[in-house]
Amino acid sequence: MNLIVKPLKEDLAKAEAEYEEVRKVLAVKEAALKKVEDEVAALQANLDKTQKEVKDLEDQAADCEARLIKAKSLINGLGGEKTRWKAESERLA
Repeated sequence: MNLIVKPLKEDLAKAEAEYEEVRKVLAVKEAALKKVEDEVAALQANLDKTQKEVKDLEDQAADCEARLIKAKSLINGLGGEKTRWKAESERLA
C-alpha cells in the first residue's frame, strides 16, 4: 500500500507546489491587468470629458455665429435709419 500511496503523495505535493507558483504568477498578472484597466478607465473618462468640452465649444461657436449674423442684420437695418434721421434732422432745422 505504501508503494502506491507514497508516489501519489509525492506527485500531489509537486502538483500543489506547481499550482502555488502558477497562482502567484496569475496574481501578479491580474494585478498588472487591473492597473491597465484602471488606466484605460481614466483615459476613457478623460476622453469623455474632452469630447464634452469640444461639444460645448462647438455649441458656443454656433451661438456666436448666429448672434453675429443677427448683429450684422441689425446694423444693416439701422444703416437706413441713419439716413432717414439725418434727412429728418435737416428738414426740421
